[in-house]
Amino acid sequence: MERKHIDMIIGKKADASTETGGEKRKEVKGSPTPPKDTGEVGGRSGYEYVGCPHCGAINYVWDDDYRYILYRCWNCGGGFIV
Repeated sequence: MERKHIDMIIGKKADASTETGGEKRKEVKGSPTPPKDTGEVGGRSGYEYVGCPHCGAINYVWDDDYRYILYRCWNCGGGFIV
């Protein structure tokens, strides 16, 4: 058996005020697995593992440091920010 340790961000639940952020947020839906063509990317501004604060599912999302991104969990559809 092979094991891999990952660095994971825990998202913050989005509510009505954080979902708008004063402006319309760009929405990104998480994926349960990495896209096949990504390879390993380290640091910010790349793909990140993010734990959903609603259901605990691990989402694989592109985090490009854009401040108005609202992520949607692939499992429960709950909104969260990073």
